[in-house]
Amino acid sequence: MHNDRDWADLRPQNASTFTEAGFGMVRITLLFGSFAIAIALFLTPLLDRSEEMSVAGGQFYTGVDRMATGTVRSGERQYTLRRSVLQMSPTSTCVIHSNGARTGDC
Repeated sequence: MHNDRDWADLRPQNASTFTEAGFGMVRITLLFGSFAIAIALFLTPLLDRSEEMSVAGGQFYTGVDRMATGTVRSGERQYTLRRSVLQMSPTSTCVIHSNGARTGDC
């Protein structure tokens, strides 16, 4: 036999509609928050690839120096390589050794 009051027995009698509405709002907030994070993670690389769409490539940031820096360790020797668009040639490289000596186009 099926009892019609099965669901009423499972649900606490003191639960109010305000509590249920509050949990509904939390669920909706989490849903849209997760959606916004997913969209942000998807769109960031796409907007970064297009030069005219990125902030650094815009007309307001024309003087931004896009410098690339990397450190190389080879046994006892350690040096840092720097390349910048403000150097004479775009392919020129500045080498900074661990003792502070600089070689190349610095």
